Amino acid sequence: MLIEYVCNKLSRVRWRPVSDALIQPGFETSFICGTVDGGECNKLMLWSLETSSVDESVDICLRHELPFRGDVTQIIAFDNLAFVTSNVGTGNLYRFSEPSGKLIEMQKWDNLDAYGCTDAVYAPSLNSVIICGKEGAIRIVDINSLNNEPKKSKILSQTSLECIEFLSQNEVIVGNESGHLKVLDLRTNDVSMSLGYSLCIVSCVKKNPSNNHIIASGNDVGVVSLWDLRNNASHLLHISAHSSLISELHYKENENNTIITSSYDGQLLKWILSPSSQFKKVDSIMGKDGDSPINSFHININNDLIFSTDNEALYFGQL
Repeated sequence: MLIEYVCNKLSRVRWRPVSDALIQPGFETSFICGTVDGGECNKLMLWSLETSSVDESVDICLRHELPFRGDVTQIIAFDNLAFVTSNVGTGNLYRFSEPSGKLIEMQKWDNLDAYGCTDAVYAPSLNSVIICGKEGAIRIVDINSLNNEPKKSKILSQTSLECIEFLSQNEVIVGNESGHLKVLDLRTNDVSMSLGYSLCIVSCVKKNPSNNHIIASGNDVGVVSLWDLRNNASHLLHISAHSSLISELHYKENENNTIITSSYDGQLLKWILSPSSQFKKVDSIMGKDGDSPINSFHININNDLIFSTDNEALYFGQL
């Protein structure tokens, strides 16, 4: 496991998509990070993993950094672009410049959410980024028409929307601060389904890569839940292994019955499910309860793992 102390608290870490990396050798090991708690002096940083030609050792190397206003709340890397949201309500679109390997700002939106953006997701079939925030509404940014004003939904929740996931061309699902999951029909701008969760904050939500109707969510007390949006949205699982907020949740590439979670309790866990979406076991990947909180992690298609902790450390390893 490689460790790099970056002297900045990293709120989000994201691999650059491998499909983009094929354009230029070496970019499959590039990733982008955003900082938090820096006020007006936050940063976006582009890193890469470089292998020594002498002893084949691997180093984490900073390639480029640029200032960013507000805390970074989400980074989405897709195609040759990165979209970054902040807690002051802004959204920035960047392009990866070749061959310099720098991030070039293309456009900025200053008022995506009056109280701060919390999460965003890329919708490939719409070629749009969909943002949620503390105002309780979503906004849709059309990447094909950057000069157009983002479309805004009506208020979907009286409490903050904390997370969002794209379900289909017509639907997204959001989780809110009061513990509910809501499915929004983008055609009618109405909530088509509302799932009772608990009084806990829904901190993250993801769909199963091969079954859009199977939804996994995490909350602020360390519980992972699984939902089936068919059959009147049945609740399949409700399991606790973390002792604190689940900061991120991702399905493992090419393993639709494996979920990885990170938490403020300092643990990175792997949840193994059966083909029928029943719980089998949970394994520890890194950390133990009481370690420095894990703020963010990401795994690429090659099973390369990066994650950041609250003690300003950046980690790289293989899953």
